[in-house]
Amino acid sequence: MFHDMDMILTLLKNRGIILILFFMVVAITLVLLRQKMREYRSHTIYIGSETSAPITNFDLVNATGESFKLQDIMSTDSSTWIYFFSPNCGACKAINNQIEPKLSKNLIYASFAPISFLSTYKKKSGISAPLFSLHPKYTRIIGISTVPFLIKIDRRGYIIEKESNYKVILDRLTDITKSN
Repeated sequence: MFHDMDMILTLLKNRGIILILFFMVVAITLVLLRQKMREYRSHTIYIGSETSAPITNFDLVNATGESFKLQDIMSTDSSTWIYFFSPNCGACKAINNQIEPKLSKNLIYASFAPISFLSTYKKKSGISAPLFSLHPKYTRIIGISTVPFLIKIDRRGYIIEKESNYKVILDRLTDITKSN
């Protein structure tokens, strides 16, 4: 009887070691996955032309009520930055003061706010770059989940970069300033 008990304890020890190793592997995998998700959320997402579709057909309405297609106002000699913001967002207001001097010639402001509100906002804020109202249906197409949100579009209309975090956008603006 004791011999059988020793054999059972030996089996449990061996299985216990295997279980411990299994749980260690699972824990390490979860930690690495969590770290990857943090990197995904907090760094620039480079999309590349091959995996996205051009967004040049987007309808935009400026602060005076005129309608445009995105392709009509995009920079033809280089990429275009579109900065999505909300006039009521504190982080957006902080970025507004820094983004225009760094990206002025290739920058478009876009918001989902009503045109009448944007017209007043443009006057109060002193924004000189083009300011447009965009239909909310484009949030899904572009993948906008929060504001502030910054995208870079190449000359053909493909999204090549997305930034979706206040701190990351500020860091990216710093990088842009350094590279110029």
